Amino acid sequence: MNTDKGPDLIRPAGDKLLLREETHQILACSFEVLNELGHGLHEKCYENALVVEFALRKIGFAQQRQFEVLYKGHKVGLFIRLPSVSIRVDPWLK
Repeated sequence: MNTDKGPDLIRPAGDKLLLREETHQILACSFEVLNELGHGLHEKCYENALVVEFALRKIGFAQQRQFEVLYKGHKVGLFIRLPSVSIRVDPWLK
């Protein structure tokens, strides 16, 4: 049962994909990294290689950023944000 009454973000009216070019650029970078490095490495290796590929293609990005988690003024942990690109698409969705 689909209770979501919102617009279809995958295929909106007119069958035009949202952020088509941006998504294509990210996927192209991802496949380039995978083709160069192959399978079986730690995720951090792929992340670092993807950051290099973004830089080579002049795609703006921010690598992992850390934020303190505070509770009533006390540090209770550290939140690490996964890398994100500045073209409005999150390549780290899992």
